[in-house]
Amino acid sequence: MRILIILICFLVISCTKKEEKPLLSKEKLAEVLTDIHLAEARINEKHIGSSDSALVLFQGLERSIYKKHGVDSAQVNTSFDAFVKEPEEFLEMYQLVSEELGKKVKPH
Repeated sequence: MRILIILICFLVISCTKKEEKPLLSKEKLAEVLTDIHLAEARINEKHIGSSDSALVLFQGLERSIYKKHGVDSAQVNTSFDAFVKEPEEFLEMYQLVSEELGKKVKPH
């Protein structure tokens, strides 16, 4: 009987749905995307000959950006996909990105 109870508990625990991380707010996603766009620009400025090398460098920068903002790639991708499905929200979010980039990028 004890084994049956343990087995049932194990099945219940293993079958419960994993808790999904919440979507990022418009403002938080805009902050992350701003930093990602700045990282992309820095890599493009370096004129790295190999696209593989540029990708490896970008992935490292991307991980540090996620860590800085306390998010992970799944949250960013899921949130981005959710905003894409709502065009007005997506445009508002990218307006925030544009404004932040305007503040951070100095004209040459």
